Amino acid sequence: MAKKIYKEKQRVRANGMILMVIFLMGILLYSFFQSLFEHNWVFTYVEWSSLALLLLLGCFLWYLFRLKLNLAISKQGIHYKMSPWHNKKRKILWEDVHRCEIIKTPKMAQWHGGNITFNYEKRFSVSGRNGLLVTTKDGQQYFLGSRRLYALKNAVEKALKE
Repeated sequence: MAKKIYKEKQRVRANGMILMVIFLMGILLYSFFQSLFEHNWVFTYVEWSSLALLLLLGCFLWYLFRLKLNLAISKQGIHYKMSPWHNKKRKILWEDVHRCEIIKTPKMAQWHGGNITFNYEKRFSVSGRNGLLVTTKDGQQYFLGSRRLYALKNAVEKALKE
């Protein structure tokens, strides 16, 4: 295993979205118990649908807490793992890379839809549209998100020099 020049672990930082999901779950729990008390603990359509929505929101919340991206740059290549989607680290060797560029999108530009692409790019990011765009020699494109663009740029330059 080659020595890592750059290493980054990312998690979802959407605190507003997480708080909104928890708030919705609280409202659903309140309406669930209120409806149960009104119907003398008999499950009706309202209770079943509330339970289904609670389960769905709980699964979404679990997914947000589990979602993470590990990115590493070494002399060998680029290593990444997007949990829970990947069981093992994925690797892109430097000899397979045709083009590599740092993408920095302004904060407001990420919300207007101009960053939507349909070019079959494999996107792995929890930090928006800031990161490393890698094009391999066989034409595949990978976008690997990063929160520390300057350090990532330096690491890529250092790895390509060596």
